[in-house]
Amino acid sequence: GSSSSGTITSSALESDMLIRPKTTSNFQYAGSIRPGLQTPKRIVPSEKIKFPDYALDGQPKNRPALFPWVIETKKPEEIEKMRASGRCAREVLDLAGRAVRPGITTDEI
Repeated sequence: GSSSSGTITSSALESDMLIRPKTTSNFQYAGSIRPGLQTPKRIVPSEKIKFPDYALDGQPKNRPALFPWVIETKKPEEIEKMRASGRCAREVLDLAGRAVRPGITTDEI
């Protein structure tokens, strides 16, 4: 939509670029939820954000294979970093959870 001043809002620009997800006509959905429109795939600026080694194919490269019975021992500083990232993740989930409501998109969250 446009604002009353005649300028185009970012949501109006985004709605012009929305993509309908690919579905098959014979797919049997459970319940009333159906796929919504999606925004186009975003390009990550590689000069600013380092890609993890698994970004292209999903397979980590720089990690030795661990057998299920091998327990990896963490150093105290690694444990503290894990705790800090867990606290950060919890805060992000709490913020996002408070923003969820019918009709809101993940881009808005």
